[in-house]
Amino acid sequence: MPPSTECLFFMHIMKTAGTSFSMALARQFAEGEVAPAAGPDKADEYWTFDWLLDMPVEQREAFRVVQGHFPLFVGELIGADRTITILRDPVDRAISHIRHIIRRDQQDRWSSVEEFYEEELRRKLVRNYQVRQFSRSVDDDPLDLDERHLARARERLELVDVVGFTDRYDDFVQECNRRFGWDLDAAERFQVAPGSDDVDPAFRRVVEEDNQLDVAFYEYAREVRGA
Repeated sequence: MPPSTECLFFMHIMKTAGTSFSMALARQFAEGEVAPAAGPDKADEYWTFDWLLDMPVEQREAFRVVQGHFPLFVGELIGADRTITILRDPVDRAISHIRHIIRRDQQDRWSSVEEFYEEELRRKLVRNYQVRQFSRSVDDDPLDLDERHLARARERLELVDVVGFTDRYDDFVQECNRRFGWDLDAAERFQVAPGSDDVDPAFRRVVEEDNQLDVAFYEYAREVRGA
């Protein structure tokens, strides 16, 4: 394992098999070494990071793992020594994201992913999400992204030590085991949602068109990381 002074940042991009990984990862460390700690009362801390940045440095230095649905810049601000993440095919990820929102928030309000996607603001919440998480800065949380954000996301990919891909999850787990001396079980999976093959092909094309920045970023990541 890394020396006890090192901190690892797991940038958990939604709907990429990150829940399976984060739960397995937390078991590799002692109580108090992973932030946020597990538990229903800590759910909000997995989505917001002000609490982490406001924490006294000496308290934060006790963490060996910080993980959450945080943008990449959070790892830089806390001085993480290593960063890992998992990427997913943008269309599959977006559709899975929509389904997750429907199940979690208002499952009786929308009868289909297509109905959810009709409203422009809801589209923006899932559109080009991977580029958004890579390109965001402290004072910039855009929902309208352009080629500048794509270029920034590509540049910032270099800051990540290990990049996994959902369709090669086993390879990602084994690479982490090899590099960090962990004993993660790739067969252990949680919150695996149905695939997106059963959506209308026309709707899938709409989602793909809306996520062109993510598509370009994902293809670039596959190319430069050899997957």
